[in-house]
This record gives sequence, C-alpha cells and structure tokens, in this order.
Amino acid sequence: MEGISYQNFISSLMYLTICTIPDLAFSVYALSQFSSNPDMAHWQMAKRILQYLKGTRNVGLIYKEDREKK
Repeated sequence: MEGISYQNFISSLMYLTICTIPDLAFSVYALSQFSSNPDMAHWQMAKRILQYLKGTRNVGLIYKEDREKK
C-alpha cells in the first residue's frame, strides 16, 4: 500500500461508513485510533476491510412501493 496515506484511506472508509455501509463503523473507528502511527497490522486490517467490501458489493437493500395500502 505504498503511496497511499493511511489517514486518507481511513477517511475514505469513514465516508463509506457514514453514507452507505454502517456495519463497518466499529472496525473503521478502531483503525482510526491509530491514524497518527499505523503499523503493518493496521494496514492488514484495512486491507481486510477492502476484501469484505469486495465480497459484499452485490449485497444491498431494495425498497419497493407497497401497492396494497390498507
């Protein structure tokens, strides 16, 4: 992950957490605590989150209009 700032990476994950994927909140919060001094373990966890996102990109909620109003 050379050339990528850890802080920028975590802020991108925070955006996803706030706007679209709230189930990442705990993991991203935990990683953000190490934004001033990350080590290889934090990068590995961040990459694990990317793997999770890749595996769940086709999962979502579909809202349909209720045509039978009671």
